[in-house]
Amino acid sequence: MGALAAVNETLVHVSITPFGETGPKARWESSDLTLLAASGALALTGDRDRPPVRFGPAPQAWHHAAAEAAQAALIALY
Repeated sequence: MGALAAVNETLVHVSITPFGETGPKARWESSDLTLLAASGALALTGDRDRPPVRFGPAPQAWHHAAAEAAQAALIALY
């Protein structure tokens, strides 16, 4: 990213990673359920005495991340 920023200071760069690019969890593996659990969203689904329940038939965490990344990029461009 540093080389691109040197060429164009107004460049907006968005990166979607499960737990960030650096830090203690950066190399952790992830799945839709682990990401939703880490976000606290799974607290809204299922029963406490049963395993977590997926939000829908398709992985949702990636869709939420993509929408939020697009929103952040548009805000940065504005």
